[in-house]
Amino acid sequence: MEARAWLERGGGPFGGDGFVSHHDFAAFVAELYGAGAVLVEVVKHTLVATMPQQPEARARVIAIYNREVDRFDEEFGGEEPQGHEIGREEAIAMGHPEAEGEWMLEDLHVTDRGQATITFWWD
Repeated sequence: MEARAWLERGGGPFGGDGFVSHHDFAAFVAELYGAGAVLVEVVKHTLVATMPQQPEARARVIAIYNREVDRFDEEFGGEEPQGHEIGREEAIAMGHPEAEGEWMLEDLHVTDRGQATITFWWD
């Protein structure tokens, strides 16, 4: 459901403590629209912003996402964080040979990969 309509219909509490303690729902949704999001929807306990086509507007929406990453030092759902699979040599060098094949996060920030939507989820 579109986020403003969800709120107008009495949507109830949204998000986890991270969201409630740091954001006003209506203001955050307005910020996403102001940045250029085409549509902001409430899907279960997440906000899903439909990305605009214009590169500048896309960058503004992504900047909001990345600001949340910086604030909470975690990713916010639905986006594949940048990283790599740990190789044998790297696992041994880390002192954890059992880590071979695991995913090593390099950066939680989102980059523009032409994604149609971006998902915000606070726990």
